Amino acid sequence: ATNGRWNQWVLNYTQASQFNLLRALGVEAPSGLDLLRLLAGLVGVVALLGASWALWERRQHDPWLRLLEHTRQRLARAGLALPAHLPPRAMAERATAHFGSDAAAPLAAWLLRLEQQRYAPIASGAPSRAAQLRTLRRAARRLPWPTARQGATLPASGQPAIQTVAR
Repeated sequence: ATNGRWNQWVLNYTQASQFNLLRALGVEAPSGLDLLRLLAGLVGVVALLGASWALWERRQHDPWLRLLEHTRQRLARAGLALPAHLPPRAMAERATAHFGSDAAAPLAAWLLRLEQQRYAPIASGAPSRAAQLRTLRRAARRLPWPTARQGATLPASGQPAIQTVAR
């Protein structure tokens, strides 16, 4: 019964049925051109909805997390693979231990600034979080990224030297 209804509704949807639909939508003397316009309009609406959804979906990804992931990938290419759950401070500590305090110092300071941007309260008169993130993104492009085992030297204590960055 369901298959028969489907066949009647879809397969027997003739041009006369299409014109009747256009009349019901308010077109007084429907023609093939009106059908084409309706189809083009429907395709346009669906395309616009799809593009809107894609744009909305793209903005759902946190730009801070994207920057952190980009940093993780750069470090992996340099020979330091880090787990995805590691926060910036721990990444700085591991980078210092892996590359040495001299080679990793700019990166460690930048990672601490990244952590501060995310978690520290915004001081009055300070730039917005979005502006701070743009500044950090620009700074990341100018960083002297360490390379595989670039001058690995640890302080006398044997612990990585990580200092907090005051802003």
